[in-house]
Amino acid sequence: MLGLGILSASFLFFMLVGELPYAEYLPAVGFVAGALLALLTSAKYVLRIEYSHQDDTGVQWLTIAKSGKKTDKLLFDQHVAQLKRLLTS
Repeated sequence: MLGLGILSASFLFFMLVGELPYAEYLPAVGFVAGALLALLTSAKYVLRIEYSHQDDTGVQWLTIAKSGKKTDKLLFDQHVAQLKRLLTS
């Protein structure tokens, strides 16, 4: 969220024309707009798996699915329970 806000603010900062009225406020407006856009498009629920590499890379988390709906969270929980049963048996 912060990254998208900073990106939009820096884009407006570099593209500014100094003679424009209220030009000094445009980066702040761009930051707020970018942060709000990131907040509205972010996923609330994420299904991830932990993958352990065989070399020195270590553990990596892989995103399988993202959603913002409560019904999808229940579906994610069902998949987690099913995977736990398969891996422990």
